[in-house]
Amino acid sequence: MRAFRWSLAAVAVYGGLLLVSGALFALLTLMGWIDPAGDGAAIYWVVVTPAIVLFGAWLLLVVWCAMDADRRGMNGPLWALVVFMLGFPVGPVVYLVLRHPVPPAPA
Repeated sequence: MRAFRWSLAAVAVYGGLLLVSGALFALLTLMGWIDPAGDGAAIYWVVVTPAIVLFGAWLLLVVWCAMDADRRGMNGPLWALVVFMLGFPVGPVVYLVLRHPVPPAPA
């Protein structure tokens, strides 16, 4: 299995989220709901930027739980779904309490 690079995952997640938020801003501007030179644009970015950071961190945490569950011989996709659905901080805490120990490496 190839090594997972967290830096590439973070760039992909945050880059994608920023692209979506920029496209949404452009769409709202074209529809006339936001004036790009007015206060609406500033409020949009003040609200959207922290949401992007928190949602991106949340997605990376779900990916980490899935990968860690696979490494421990558990069902990774199921745990990713459980952690995602239970939300923060309940999902990661439930996973950390119920996870199996790491199996020993073969000799």
